Amino acid sequence: MRLLTDEQWARLAPCLPHNAGKPGRPFADHRRIIEGIIYRHRTGTPGRSAPRSVRALADGMEAPSRVGI
Repeated sequence: MRLLTDEQWARLAPCLPHNAGKPGRPFADHRRIIEGIIYRHRTGTPGRSAPRSVRALADGMEAPSRVGI
């Protein structure tokens, strides 16, 4: 499922951080993360209820209410 067109992604991608030359685990797929954020914002769906294709946010991320946001 794609929520951003390739043209929109081409404009957004250069603004995101990259980990070239940095130690540690590589960053997750930025497009998948951004589209997961957009999906959850549009639908208001809790992370575990989201379709697996956009569930990247639910995996390994604390709920904002638990971290004081």
